[in-house]
Amino acid sequence: MKKLLFGLLILVLSSTAFAGVFNTTTPVVFTSSGFAISGLLQVPDRVYPGDQVRLRFYIENIKQVTSNDLRLDVLVPFQEQKQSYFLGNLVAGEQKEVIANFQVPNSTKPGRYFVFVYTADQSGNQAQVVEIPLIVNEPFSSNALIASTSYSNSMYAGDSLSLPVDINNIGTVAAEEVIVQMQFNSTNAFIPTGVDRVYIPRIESRGNSTVLFKVGVNAGTTPGFYPITLLISYKVDKVLQPTLSQTVVLKALAKTNLLITTDSSQPTAALGSSSSISVTVANVGDTAVRGVYAIASSKDFSFTGASDKFIGTLNLDDTADISLTIVPARNTQPGEYPLTVLVSYKDALNILHNQQKDITVRVVPAGSGSQNAGIQANANGTQRFGRQSQGFNIFGINPLYLGGAIFLLVAAYFGFKWYKRRRK
Repeated sequence: MKKLLFGLLILVLSSTAFAGVFNTTTPVVFTSSGFAISGLLQVPDRVYPGDQVRLRFYIENIKQVTSNDLRLDVLVPFQEQKQSYFLGNLVAGEQKEVIANFQVPNSTKPGRYFVFVYTADQSGNQAQVVEIPLIVNEPFSSNALIASTSYSNSMYAGDSLSLPVDINNIGTVAAEEVIVQMQFNSTNAFIPTGVDRVYIPRIESRGNSTVLFKVGVNAGTTPGFYPITLLISYKVDKVLQPTLSQTVVLKALAKTNLLITTDSSQPTAALGSSSSISVTVANVGDTAVRGVYAIASSKDFSFTGASDKFIGTLNLDDTADISLTIVPARNTQPGEYPLTVLVSYKDALNILHNQQKDITVRVVPAGSGSQNAGIQANANGTQRFGRQSQGFNIFGINPLYLGGAIFLLVAAYFGFKWYKRRRK
């Protein structure tokens, strides 16, 4: 009974001693062999195919007698030959250190294996002392951490933004002490406006973590695609892994803007006549635009000339004029009617833009406005001329009419006399 209790105590103590061993399960100690195992140490903590493994432990004689010429045999599942250690005489209560080294072949499949330890003494007695589990892990890919960004908002020169970067762990083990650093240099379109590195304590296998970087877009950045380099360092089982370098690409835009104006705040067109409207297109954006094309349209007006114009390239602060000649449509009543000018153009990234200007044209009756004033002036001149002519009337008769009548009477008189002579 005492021996049983003593054996159970040794088993508990042995299990407690092995509980701190990383990536292993508790070894099975057979105290009935008369020996106990303690101080187990596995190096490295996590074993992968191709690793050189070192197992160190202490064997203790818990029998009441000395074991003479003690031999310890270690059977490793990756080797055909056992490893034998000759410990000599081991008196009761004595401990001796045992170190077993072996190689895990590269072809070893991940899984759970066992290392068996046996003893044999001078008398030929053989007994199993311990069964040590050994876990061979799936190799951790050197590119198991992948960085990406889902940022899709428009970025313009001079802007600042919060750039989210997702770090995904596609490996089979956790990555620890992850440091993500954004690399900048003087030629980059982007500059850090906050910290340029972020620390992540741990990313589980198949897990991910998102970090935010404060980034500014250089004011002189031209439209285009620009790379940002991310440096990622991390540890696996407290072992520093090779630094990863990854690139994410962002698109920077330049602000494009056209100002479309007319020569009058309220263009006017008279019914039944043509009127001219001058439209100016000015580039007030941050970059040159090309393929500029303007076209006017309206269901209330017809165009007597061209209603469109190809302008081509407009550099910064360039302007172009478009002259439109319009005639109000038939049955149009006086009032205000819309006329639309649509301008299309492409930016430096060959992206098509459209900008529209709605112009309100006031339609007036024929002869109204400036044209009506001219017509009225002519009418007034004619009336003044008439009143002046009335001042030369003879007996209330216009002299021109009176002269004509006298001419006809004289002609009739001489014609009658000539006729009478011919009859005689």
